[in-house]
Amino acid sequence: MRAKAVEISWHYSDSGPEPVLSLDFDPHSNRLATGGADNAIRLWSVDTGALTATFVCTLARHLKPVNVVRFSPNGLMIASGGDDGFIFIWRQNHAWQPAASAPASPEEPQEKENWTVHTSFQAATTEFYDLSWSPDSKFVAAGSPDNNVYVGTVKSGRWACVLRGHVHYVQGVAWDPRNKYLASLSSDRTCKIFSSDNHNKANFKLELSIEKRKQTRKEEEEEKGKKETQKEQDKEENECKNEDKEGNVPGRKKEKSTGENKVNGDAGSRKDTAINVEMEPSDAAALPPAPAAAASGTSAPLDPSKSGATRKLFLDENAVTSFFRRLSWSPDGTLLCVPSGVFADDTAAIYTTYVFCRSQLNSALLHLPCQGPTVAVRFNPQVFLRHPQGEFVPLPYRMVFAVATAKTKAVYLYDTQRDHPFAIISNLHCTDITDLAWSHDGRTLAISSTDGYCSLVSFAENELGVPIPEAELPRVLQEIHERNRQVEPEKTRSTPRASEAAPAPLPAAATAPASPGPALTPATTKQYVPAVAASPVKKRLAPTVVVQK
Repeated sequence: MRAKAVEISWHYSDSGPEPVLSLDFDPHSNRLATGGADNAIRLWSVDTGALTATFVCTLARHLKPVNVVRFSPNGLMIASGGDDGFIFIWRQNHAWQPAASAPASPEEPQEKENWTVHTSFQAATTEFYDLSWSPDSKFVAAGSPDNNVYVGTVKSGRWACVLRGHVHYVQGVAWDPRNKYLASLSSDRTCKIFSSDNHNKANFKLELSIEKRKQTRKEEEEEKGKKETQKEQDKEENECKNEDKEGNVPGRKKEKSTGENKVNGDAGSRKDTAINVEMEPSDAAALPPAPAAAASGTSAPLDPSKSGATRKLFLDENAVTSFFRRLSWSPDGTLLCVPSGVFADDTAAIYTTYVFCRSQLNSALLHLPCQGPTVAVRFNPQVFLRHPQGEFVPLPYRMVFAVATAKTKAVYLYDTQRDHPFAIISNLHCTDITDLAWSHDGRTLAISSTDGYCSLVSFAENELGVPIPEAELPRVLQEIHERNRQVEPEKTRSTPRASEAAPAPLPAAATAPASPGPALTPATTKQYVPAVAASPVKKRLAPTVVVQK
């Protein structure tokens, strides 16, 4: 494993490096797209051997910072969303040829590709923090700070529906690879699961709202003890108040107080206002770890079957400084990993990432403690042969995923056969990590940060495991890959035809007004200089890679 912070001008302005807010790999090549606070999207060709990136072209259309950029599953389009309230769908212009007179020098590199806006979506009063493609590349879903999830139809350029239910910013969305669920994560401390008919993406309904976990038996016993203590204190306080009312003086025999003399608010009349959410039990049997487990990142199954009261699963907006809570489905759609989790008791709060199983989304299967709030999760697209030992998540193959943390600015690497991270990568960045992306072959991990740089982590052949050949993959994965490769011929146009009927509204959520966006013209391209940042520069720490056996 090799890790390197690539110190070129990823996104730059006159004042210096601008934050890199998102990045994504082409699902079929080593082309990397980045979105930054300079309002631009840039494409790069990544050399995974030398851990370098070469400038390809700039996509300029946004008027404000670009918060998210994602390649479509078929690799033919790029979707971008930003603070300007637009989502642009980009396609490569294969007929474009570089100008013969264009200079080709390190000071003024030549644009090698040209991408133009194919479709645009606009939200009148909001921006977009995260987005996700449907597996067939026909729809995009985007989360926004107006508390809604927007679903748009790529072909028509119209909003299909708006999914309501959150009461605060929606900072992460993830479309199920099997094309049934759409998961969203918000700073209102809930993760919502929407489901749809595979043949009609406008027919979404709220399937589940994940927000609390049941207390463990130990926590219940501690809570019961505190209530008993409080009850005794209230009883003594009420007796003193009754003595004062009766005019008792020291030395006089105290008369027994009756229920009629109890004051309002006595422990005997209090009501527990906590909302109890019933959850079905999990297959796991062990109890969650003690707070010390957070230091090593050791994961632990959750057992809500031995509990009654509930506690919040996710951090509030004050605990997560990032604007992003990027959750991720596994390549086979079996697991959903949700960041920004908290496992809290009365003595400590453990930062964690929750893992949910598709067959039981209403109860976390396990949690993965970290030393800081987690902000992004990304699964490796490859599926690997199992190791001889290890049975943490019972699957016939291994899957690898990365978890990024804020504050500590570290990346934890997990697989589905171990109950702890097999590697922890830190000291790559000076400020918060914003996004993660894996290359198509699963051997390179890209990391973006608000310090204005991106890092590349490279793995040797078979270092992460032996990839399973396409022909030997389980049927469910082959079907997902086939759906991802679907290409629907269509005529490019900027606005929908007048004869097109508006999509059917969602029964449980209002439909947003159709907005084809501004008149579309070929995107402006900028000459961009990917030179090393000029002095003075921040002194950077040497990357630290901790490999755990």
